[in-house]
Amino acid sequence: MTRLNATFVLTNPLMRLLAVNAAAGSAAALVLVAGLYWFDVGGLQRLSAGSTHPWLPVAMLSVAFIITFASTAMGAAIMLLPGEGQAGNRGVRQRRAPLALQPVPVPVAAARRRR
Repeated sequence: MTRLNATFVLTNPLMRLLAVNAAAGSAAALVLVAGLYWFDVGGLQRLSAGSTHPWLPVAMLSVAFIITFASTAMGAAIMLLPGEGQAGNRGVRQRRAPLALQPVPVPVAAARRRR
């Protein structure tokens, strides 16, 4: 079993992609939590400041947001990777010609209305 170290993360392109996107998602989460507290959305800052341990709600909210935003950023990065046989497009969707759909008449027997 190989030992996970910093050089493995930096030299492996997939691990580097995940680490960079996790850092970006974490930064976005911390900016959002700071904005929630700065603008006192829903009285969040006053509620936290009035508790016996004011750092605990901030830490819990930050950890939850970091997990959510970092995993979302990493998932989006993985989904944008090119698949098998898509080496050149870097995950960008290709435009397809619109399908020529034609309406088809479907006979329907009218049901008798009840009064």
